[in-house]
Amino acid sequence: MSLRAVRYLHIPRDYADALGGLRWSAAGDVLETGVGATFVFAPQVADFLDGLAAARPLPHFAHVLHLMSLFGVCPVVGVAAEAEQLALAYALEKPALRNAGALAAELCSSVPAAAAAAVVRGPAA
Repeated sequence: MSLRAVRYLHIPRDYADALGGLRWSAAGDVLETGVGATFVFAPQVADFLDGLAAARPLPHFAHVLHLMSLFGVCPVVGVAAEAEQLALAYALEKPALRNAGALAAELCSSVPAAAAAAVVRGPAA
């Protein structure tokens, strides 16, 4: 993984703490909570990022995690009432995460891009 990607995927401490101690696992294959529960798997993050990147420059990674939680992709903690319908609709339809990322890109078109967003590419052949 490139240094640029590592920097992009960094989770700011304040944001991580607000989500229950969110951190990357030692193997880097899953985001987990402070108690070791799975928040989201790395391939899920990659699919969501791929959908976002297809429509706009990537926002800060903390925004991406927040968007994924609003869609109900990961365990949701304290979801605003306004987002409950979005999470319910996603749970009922279970569309591809790339599609959810593309929808998020459209919904958040005015959110600024990350200063140094990584280039999203599919798995190496």
